[in-house]
Amino acid sequence: MPTCGKPSFSVLAIAICGMTAAGCGGGAEGPTLHPVSGTVTYNGAPVANVQVSFVNEAAPRYASGTTDEEGKFQLMSFKENDGAIAGEHVVLVSKQEVVAPSAGGEPPSMDDMYKNYEQATAGGSGEAGGIPAIYATVDTSPLKQQVSADGPNEVTIQLED
Repeated sequence: MPTCGKPSFSVLAIAICGMTAAGCGGGAEGPTLHPVSGTVTYNGAPVANVQVSFVNEAAPRYASGTTDEEGKFQLMSFKENDGAIAGEHVVLVSKQEVVAPSAGGEPPSMDDMYKNYEQATAGGSGEAGGIPAIYATVDTSPLKQQVSADGPNEVTIQLED
């Protein structure tokens, strides 16, 4: 007999998947997206392996990309390099350590992944993976970027101490 209390992980996963599917633009076409690419620098130097996210409240999900060795990235929302919706976005930048599988080859635990997230979003102060944590959350990031439907959307994101 089921008990009341904390929902199981599988119940939460099903609920999240259902909400995600319901909010993905409804229908086969989805929202109109525009290619976005750019470069991230920190104190004037390109930054490799950072997560760049563009967040817009009207979007069914945020657009994100990871910088290469030259600090260059391309955003995706649903598939590789499809871009972001037009409009103003809050830009998030964070460098997270990769959470490796356990010795037995199991995926990282939810606790390990959450600790990694907490490190990357350290309250908007300090550093996370060498990047000031102020850039890691919607509440603290001062970065804004306009995505144009007319393009081109080539941006330079300059991070500073």
